[in-house]
Amino acid sequence: MFKGIHSLKSGNYLVVSGRDVQVKEYWDLDYPREGEIEYDAREDYYIERLSDLLSQSVKYRLHADVPVGFYLSGGLDSSLIAAVIHDLYPESTRRSFSIDFTDKAFSESKQQQVVASHVDSIHHQAVFDWADISERLKRVIYHCECPLKESYNTANLALSNSVKETGVTAILTGEGADELFAGYVGYRFDRFRKTAGKSDDIETILEDDLRLRLWGDENLFYEKDYYSYAETKRALYSPGVDEYFRDFDCLNTELLNKERIKGRHYVHQRSYLDFKLRMADHLLSDHGDKMAMANSIEARYPFLDVNLVEFARRMPPDLKLNGFIEKYALRQIAAKLLPREIARREKFAFVAPGSPFLLKQNVEWIEDMLSFDRIKREGYFNPATVEALKRNYRRDGFTLNIPFESDLLIIVLTFGVFLETFIQ
Repeated sequence: MFKGIHSLKSGNYLVVSGRDVQVKEYWDLDYPREGEIEYDAREDYYIERLSDLLSQSVKYRLHADVPVGFYLSGGLDSSLIAAVIHDLYPESTRRSFSIDFTDKAFSESKQQQVVASHVDSIHHQAVFDWADISERLKRVIYHCECPLKESYNTANLALSNSVKETGVTAILTGEGADELFAGYVGYRFDRFRKTAGKSDDIETILEDDLRLRLWGDENLFYEKDYYSYAETKRALYSPGVDEYFRDFDCLNTELLNKERIKGRHYVHQRSYLDFKLRMADHLLSDHGDKMAMANSIEARYPFLDVNLVEFARRMPPDLKLNGFIEKYALRQIAAKLLPREIARREKFAFVAPGSPFLLKQNVEWIEDMLSFDRIKREGYFNPATVEALKRNYRRDGFTLNIPFESDLLIIVLTFGVFLETFIQ
């Protein structure tokens, strides 16, 4: 986002010698090709070994000369970490932290309390109201140093603040489990697609060509059809910016190493894409570390321990997605450590309210940020398109089908905050 400033890619290091600067890869998630290894061990072996590695990973991350607590969402991943901590140190009482919402449709308070009681933690619950989003959004962008596609970071910022108030300075959290063990709904959709046919219209042909260029596999669907989505993106930009669309369109760059996708099982293909395109820049950066460090909290990620990841990448894919059961291996471990209702609970697809909600709050600074005159003056987006989106998003009963539809106005809004914070 800043000219002359670049992020170092994950798994790479920088070598500087005089004026010579080289970037070198030291690690990448390299799944075996189909048929490359024999999955001849019994299921029990994989489950028990994974359980041992998770316990060791948690033990490592509890080492500190400061108080260490853990996040507790009520879902499988954070609950399993809590249960492992309790299993390792049953006589030790630690602090757990969760966020609850005044909107009961999104509340997981019941599940959080079940787990907190089960592991005998001192539980702290921060209550978040959707009205808090507009109050915290500018601070979020300041700490993220980039525009965002969603508003959930405001809740995560509130959560890390509740940790700071207790004096706990390090926290264990469950990021990485969904990407490593097929936790998202997209993995199940991929299984459906394997049995579905494709049309032969021109848009499908052009989309296949784009997928082949991006992923090296014309049959690999990831998140959306990018060929048709390009038209939506271009309509959002001002004519002056659109002239340079090909120059800054990320799809015209080398996003990842396609050789790490070729010939892999479809579960491992999506896992690799999730790690490369979601994990580093979003989940671990703006959503995780930056929201934690904004309140001087260190986040620690047991599921991303290198030994655990190295073992998981050589596990059979059907121990990750078993039929349509996501995170199968983790559920087998959880069955021994957690109440049945938590161990078997499906992933709760939480989506924080975006720009349609914010528009209806009539917040003065948001109205100004998205006004026709301001959008036209800044010159990045098409003010007529923004106005059309505002009218559509304000309609009674309108909802966005996230994550399958993009919240275009939250991108415009947070980009405006970014400009105001760092540029203007």
